[in-house]
Amino acid sequence: QCATTTTLSITVTPNVTPTFTAVSAICSGGSLSALPTSSTNTTPITGTWSPALNNTATTTYTFTPTAGQCATTTTLSITVTPNVTPTVSIAASTSTICSGTSVTFTATPTNGGSIPTYQWQLGGVDIIGETSATYTSAGLANNDVVTVVMTANNTCQTSAIANGNSVTMTVTPSSTNTTPISACGSYVWNGTTYTSSGVYTGTTTNCVTESLDLTITPATTIGSVSTSICAGASYTWPANGQTYTSAQSGLTVITGCNTATLDLTITLATTTGSVDTSICAGDSFTWPANGQTYTTAQSGLTVITGCNTATLNLTITPVTTIGSVDTSICALASYTWPANGQTYTSAQTGLTVVTGCNTATLNLTLTPVQDNTLNVDTIANSYTWIVNGQTYTTSGTYNFVDSINCVNEILILSLTNDIAEESSDAFTISPNPTNGNVVISLFSDDQCRLNVYDSQGQLVFENPSISNGEEVNLSDYSPGVYIFRVYTYNQIYTRRIIKN
Repeated sequence: QCATTTTLSITVTPNVTPTFTAVSAICSGGSLSALPTSSTNTTPITGTWSPALNNTATTTYTFTPTAGQCATTTTLSITVTPNVTPTVSIAASTSTICSGTSVTFTATPTNGGSIPTYQWQLGGVDIIGETSATYTSAGLANNDVVTVVMTANNTCQTSAIANGNSVTMTVTPSSTNTTPISACGSYVWNGTTYTSSGVYTGTTTNCVTESLDLTITPATTIGSVSTSICAGASYTWPANGQTYTSAQSGLTVITGCNTATLDLTITLATTTGSVDTSICAGDSFTWPANGQTYTTAQSGLTVITGCNTATLNLTITPVTTIGSVDTSICALASYTWPANGQTYTSAQTGLTVVTGCNTATLNLTLTPVQDNTLNVDTIANSYTWIVNGQTYTTSGTYNFVDSINCVNEILILSLTNDIAEESSDAFTISPNPTNGNVVISLFSDDQCRLNVYDSQGQLVFENPSISNGEEVNLSDYSPGVYIFRVYTYNQIYTRRIIKN
């Protein structure tokens, strides 16, 4: 075949989906316009709808394009809202009341919409201003009929107006039964205590309210007495004019709202504060019973306070100085004072001991003690000291205090029973024998002490300071043997001599 190649173009047009304006929902039974047969596309597409329009139920409709338009089918739903029937019911807090009782009516809607409105009616007549879901009144009368009209706001409803049920009131007239009462101080009514005057409301039964017209008179205790009398006395009570001699407790006299009470005690007679005492002349006594000060004797002075009688008997005692002493003792002695039994060794001036009204005074002086020394050098076995009558058998220094004469007697005693002569030329006596004078010859010119004893050992002559060459005169001494003893600072020399 003598032929050439050639081309063929086939055009494929895309299918278009028809578009339509949505149809608003309608209420059941509402008007429904015929659906458009041309779409809202730029190039309208024509066709038909199925099924037939239905204004009583929600339906989805199908659009079928006319052939040859390269278009697909589409659907459109039309919402049909069912119609509702609004209703309203009312309820009363109570329908049987006493006149003047407040009653609240409440409307309960069914299918009332989002914001229903109300109009309350009394006897079929609108009550001005009562447009809420509740209505309250305290002025209802017997057989009053309360109703309400509700206006619903549903989108689809059979009617906007709904009339509720009615409430017929049974109203009993209210009355008050007032009881007047007068009381003293307080009054208890229905379990409550009242203390002030006034009209008080109690319980209500069958629309009859009990009322209390109360008059309170203050309770008083004028004329009440709490007192005491002394045993044996009497008391007349002004509240009743009666006289009492015995104790009374809580005795009362009631006059109207006044209660006078008598509490009477009997007090025993006492003598507390009585004093029997004495003071020294020149002193004073303050009596606590009256605070008075007395300096003179008192007998049977009394102070009466209530049922107590205090008595003062005050005597005055003369002042004495029995036991006073003015004396002296030696400085080394002691004195025991009888006034107090105390012993004193030191001087006392104006020391006193007070006993009652007696004041004993001690003035004690000390007399210095003087020393009196006696040196006794004797050739004997013992020595009796005349001062104290004591006999001493050994040499030594002895002491005795003469507390009467305040002298301290001192005895320096040297006893020697050996009269042997020393073979020394330090001490000689001549002539020997002698008729009178003898001469003392001493080896030394020092002064020495010389004692001369008789044959019985008694000291008959002494010279505390004898010198060499001194004479001793024995003319007045009896004949016999005499012993001369010389005391140097470190030696004793003894010589016998015969006196013719």
